[in-house]
Amino acid sequence: MRLGFGAVPGCLALYYRLTIPETPRYTFDVARDIEKAKDDVAAYMKGKHEGIPDDLLRAKMLVAAKELTVPKASWKDFISYYGNWENGSILLGTAGSWFLLDVAFYGLGLNTATVLSAIGYGTGPNVYTIFYNLAAGNCILVCAGAIPGYWTTVALVDTLGRKPIQLMGFIILTILFIVWGFDYTHLSGNAALALYVLVQYFFNFGTSLVSPILLLAPARRLC
Repeated sequence: MRLGFGAVPGCLALYYRLTIPETPRYTFDVARDIEKAKDDVAAYMKGKHEGIPDDLLRAKMLVAAKELTVPKASWKDFISYYGNWENGSILLGTAGSWFLLDVAFYGLGLNTATVLSAIGYGTGPNVYTIFYNLAAGNCILVCAGAIPGYWTTVALVDTLGRKPIQLMGFIILTILFIVWGFDYTHLSGNAALALYVLVQYFFNFGTSLVSPILLLAPARRLC
């Protein structure tokens, strides 16, 4: 029963993923359905979810699109494009930032036991109680930091903008990780707990902009 309940969120996400209309960019670039993409953009700008193109015109455009020869990308193209420092610096900066963030954030899991001990969920009289406490403690930490971070993103991503939020997230996480790393031996259990929750919050609010919860908000789809 408990194991089966874990499938409920996945089923909800799958339902919405199968029913939410594709973005105009996917429809244009991948599906090659130019007419549908044009109507979807027009509908989206009017606050609607999906356009309704003329079937005859759409069929003609699909046939014409299939006859077009799309050149395939190659390593030569990749090297030629990113060999230019103006383009390569963007790739290096983006990939490098996420690499360093992931090393720091996922390494944070090594401190989970310390944080759980601070809130009384790190131990137990027997193995079953320990496992239960670990599961309950992790749920508490997620509800305290990660979930509020997700929903803060949903509420503010279209107001503040994706780039400002992401810059803010990287800056604040850098400060939090510096404090945790250089003052680790002097941190009390409550201080470690506070830092852990803040890191969870700003990781999901400041960096994880394309999250599962955003997929459940059609009005905030990335186009």
